[in-house]
Amino acid sequence: MSELIGRESAAREITILVGRQRLTTLIGAGGVGKTRLALDVAARLSSQFDDDVSVVQLAAVGSVGDALAVLPVGATSVDAFVDAVGASRALIVLDNCEHVIDEAREFVSEVLRRCPGVTILATSRQRLSLRGEAVRTVTPLALRPSAIRRSGWHEPSDAARLFLGRAGLVVPDDEVTDLDAVEDVCALLGGIPLAIELAAARLALLSVGELRARLRTSVRMLADARTADGVRQASLWNSIAWSYDLCSVEEQRVWRALSIFSAPLSLDDIESLIVEIVGGAVDPLELVSDLVDKSVLVRLGGRSSSFTLLESLKEYGRTQAEESSEIDAFQRLRLEWCRSLALRAEVNWMSDQQASLSAQLARSLPDLRLAVAWGVTHPDAIDSILDLLLAAWRPLVETQGRIADLLSWLDAVLARLRRPMGRAAVTAHIVHAYLTGMARGLDAARPRFALARGLADEIGYADAVVYAEAAEAILSPVEEAHVALLEDAIERGSSGEHGITVSGMRISLILVHDQLGHVGEADVLLSEWMRRSTLSGERNEQMFVLTGLAITAFLRRDMDRAADLASRALALAEGEDPSLAVSMNLETLAAVAEARGDRIGAARLLGVADEVARVVGGRDTVLEEVSIDRPRLEERLREELGTEGFARPYLDGADAARRDAFAATRVIAPAAPERRTHPLDGLTRRELEIHDLVAEGLTNAEIAQSLTVSMRTVEWHVQNILMKRGFTSRVQIVLWKRGAET
Repeated sequence: MSELIGRESAAREITILVGRQRLTTLIGAGGVGKTRLALDVAARLSSQFDDDVSVVQLAAVGSVGDALAVLPVGATSVDAFVDAVGASRALIVLDNCEHVIDEAREFVSEVLRRCPGVTILATSRQRLSLRGEAVRTVTPLALRPSAIRRSGWHEPSDAARLFLGRAGLVVPDDEVTDLDAVEDVCALLGGIPLAIELAAARLALLSVGELRARLRTSVRMLADARTADGVRQASLWNSIAWSYDLCSVEEQRVWRALSIFSAPLSLDDIESLIVEIVGGAVDPLELVSDLVDKSVLVRLGGRSSSFTLLESLKEYGRTQAEESSEIDAFQRLRLEWCRSLALRAEVNWMSDQQASLSAQLARSLPDLRLAVAWGVTHPDAIDSILDLLLAAWRPLVETQGRIADLLSWLDAVLARLRRPMGRAAVTAHIVHAYLTGMARGLDAARPRFALARGLADEIGYADAVVYAEAAEAILSPVEEAHVALLEDAIERGSSGEHGITVSGMRISLILVHDQLGHVGEADVLLSEWMRRSTLSGERNEQMFVLTGLAITAFLRRDMDRAADLASRALALAEGEDPSLAVSMNLETLAAVAEARGDRIGAARLLGVADEVARVVGGRDTVLEEVSIDRPRLEERLREELGTEGFARPYLDGADAARRDAFAATRVIAPAAPERRTHPLDGLTRRELEIHDLVAEGLTNAEIAQSLTVSMRTVEWHVQNILMKRGFTSRVQIVLWKRGAET
């Protein structure tokens, strides 16, 4: 046999298992390497069974009896086989049980019952479902993780090792030098060994780069391939067709429908889709279980169960859907699923579901793109697309930075609408104008805001006029009049208008107060906002507002407050996927570090920030209007450190972020120079004022009256002071003050 690649630990584990269990079944998709692994395990165990190992090949026969007839014992029935084996100790490898599953199940049951010395190792695309059966799933070979690829690591993955080994039998080793192309080919084939071997055989005709290009179109080119030794194997396509034929009519229809989905789906999603696909007569959970047992659906690891199909199975399913003229029905099903996901995200965004919804939206971006592309060509789907985009736009901007995508989608949808437009269409125009301002500046957005207001006037949609004015104000240089405008928009939008994000306007109101110097008002609103957000369980909106306040503090040259707020924002991101807000807070900390003289630390932080921004897909954000001037910061650092002096720490930071996706969220505020050793150095100017008044014994009410601020503002500052000083009560402030004076 050829070398077993990428299965060493699995082979050891299964060898131990087969030595203890009388029945073990290896399940997995066609071509995944079940037979090769089973034969390796059998070879390892042959001495334990006195070399009495029989391999029963079921793939090319019509019954178990036909396969038994070619064995040395010459049996043609279960009874004859049992008589021949008797009480001897033997290992039977029963290969490819799936197409005669009932007969195989009966054979195994009888042999185990009547032959106490027999152990059976079976391979199948579904389990035998017998008492005492141990089941192990054979997964595709490991691929190179994207994070390792980005770091420039060139050790080939297990899948690539198999490809290179088989390629060496077809062409000289020095003809296959593009490891990235090899890894891409293996990824396109889902790490399936049979597919990889068939692809390697194609190197007799194509370079690895040409092979990659063709596989990006279809895997059907492997249908007539031969392996390197010239022996024709069952093609990947035929292997998949075999699996398809073994499924029930309902399972085949679900396979076809799920094939158009790019993203993994949760169990709940698949169950609800099954009801839509085949109706309520079938138990959805049982159907999912059957498809998993038949190695059609693959369960992915993670915090919660999600499922997908291998890419080759998806392509086969899509082909079958096109041939059955169901493709449009399934495209509509995907659009409605995307719409449902977006609406769920909108309703539950301010909750503890925010992180999981954000992650699901990120995974589902390919499906969103395809759903919108299909929907805009079908007039009866336009309303569903509007619903989807109005519900999803803010989550996609805040956590993914997908402004370019959203603008493209809105352009496509709005171009197909005619006047007079409904309320949803008017709101979509407002969102489009706002995103245009974020991406291209206020001047580009003004005509679009004017158009949105005009469309709103045409249908008497007065609230939308206010929403448009408020959105334009958020993008404009701050003015006192913006406070009343935002307050009006918040009050009008509190009724839950679809697509209007009151939470975003509340955050903008806090930032406007802060930029106008209304620090007391901003702190009061911030305290209330943080309290509500904390109770709801959400984190992203808290991080967003702290990000804006940190930038404003930096622009006022309040470095302590800027570092404190940015660090608090990053603490909220701990354990979550990186986002644009993480990148912006790292940039703020970099600017603070540079202002404090730590240029090396600043360059490193910029490296981390840029890598995070690259991973999440962009830099566009509403906070660009109050940015730290990131290009100028880098320019100064390059001037001060020199090209090489800047590059080293910058690349170190980027590498650290690539090695650990959460490294950026664990960066602490850059340390102040060592000379800042006084216990009060960490407090802001306002906190110092309040600290002194607390030390004098004033109550919160007296402090509020003295400083002409609200009680809530004082309470918030007192809590910050206690936290920064490591105190648990205000009495400790009084006692410290007395000790310092003596």
